[in-house]
Amino acid sequence: MNYEEQNHQEPETLEENTNAVSEEAKNDPAEEETPVSNVDDTLKETEQAIEQEEEKPQKKGWKRELLEWIESLGVAIVVVLLLTNFVFRFVVVDGNSMEPTLHHKNQLFVFRLGYEPDNGDIIVFKPRGDQDKYYIKRVIATEGQTVDIKAGDVYVDGVKLEEEYISARIASEYPGQYPKTVPQDCVFVLGDNRNASRDSRDEIGVGMVEEDSIVGKALFRIMPLSQFGGVYENYNLK
Repeated sequence: MNYEEQNHQEPETLEENTNAVSEEAKNDPAEEETPVSNVDDTLKETEQAIEQEEEKPQKKGWKRELLEWIESLGVAIVVVLLLTNFVFRFVVVDGNSMEPTLHHKNQLFVFRLGYEPDNGDIIVFKPRGDQDKYYIKRVIATEGQTVDIKAGDVYVDGVKLEEEYISARIASEYPGQYPKTVPQDCVFVLGDNRNASRDSRDEIGVGMVEEDSIVGKALFRIMPLSQFGGVYENYNLK
């Protein structure tokens, strides 16, 4: 009897112990779950701290800024040199040999890239007699064409030129034999102010102008502003 009673009471003791453990677990703060809202708040604060850190401008040292400025200046200089050597150039007219089309101190935009000379073009070139200077004249004839000057008038391939752009007809002749045929890769040039121009009539100083010595074609006048615009528009030329 004592043995059965003892076995019968053990489950009750075990159940009571189990309930006690359960109650203790419920009351233990270490076993409580962390609220989800607290985790979210912590993540938001961390993200805000990172964003603020990223938004802070990084201070550059003066040496680094100076180096960047020098690099930018170097790139700009290289670009300008490439453009002026291969694409265009600005020139200033010196003298009156191209009057009335161009005047002393006129500033012109000259195009270079892929230029091929044509009749009527105003070109800038280096004369054979002085490679340190630039001349500006008008192309009268190109390679293979024949030029003749008779009684103050100019003929190309036997046709008299109607030149509205000249200041006066040729009053004096340069030494030389006419007609002349323009050699290959050359042009024959004259100044619009025919009686005050050193041009292809001067066989020693200028003569036939080689295409390799041509800098480019004058397109329009930049200065003075009162004359800004194309240099061909008044004569229905190119």
